[in-house]
Amino acid sequence: MAVLTVRRYGDPKLRRKAEPVSAITPEIKQLIADLVETMYHQVGIGIAAPQVGVSLRVIIVDDGEGGARALVNPVVTAQ
Repeated sequence: MAVLTVRRYGDPKLRRKAEPVSAITPEIKQLIADLVETMYHQVGIGIAAPQVGVSLRVIIVDDGEGGARALVNPVVTAQ
């Protein structure tokens, strides 16, 4: 696992539309592990792949119980 560099507001890569993940590959699993480590290193409660320069639809959120959840290709729906 690795701590990735987090991009800050104003970085043009943050303005790109992220691509969907077509399959859960070993590379995606490694990205998820790196995102989890990066999120906790930044003392955060969530991080998305574009925030580390990877334009894929992957989000990591802290589950509030000492763990993290990976959301791949999440969809926001109105309720």
